[in-house]
Amino acid sequence: MLSLPNDIQLLIIESVNTKSALKALCLTSQHLRTLSLPLLYHTVHLRTWDQGHKHLVCFAKSIAAGAGRHLRHTRSLSFEDDRPSSAPESILTEPSDNTRLGFRVNQDFTARDEHVYLVLAMFPDHCLHTFR
Repeated sequence: MLSLPNDIQLLIIESVNTKSALKALCLTSQHLRTLSLPLLYHTVHLRTWDQGHKHLVCFAKSIAAGAGRHLRHTRSLSFEDDRPSSAPESILTEPSDNTRLGFRVNQDFTARDEHVYLVLAMFPDHCLHTFR
């Protein structure tokens, strides 16, 4: 593959559809790493609903450990606030003790918001085109 022209190599790399495969390409050679990194970091999707915000903390640690320089390639950042539910909740049931007016009260919002703010602060100015 390395004997092919760069534009052909890039077309091949763009057809890779998983982050794990792009990461594997980055580990094969410096040349493929240079071509693959912008695609690997183009879209960042982070979960904020997991217990202890492990996903956010792990991302922040990897960025602090040196991956932060690659955030300049990021164009789309999204945060997933709600855990995907396996079954819809009924609005006909009584609210539990930790609800008020039908909305769940999560005492962990402050910690989550602090983690989100720290992650946002790691991105270079004017690199994001999409934020959700």
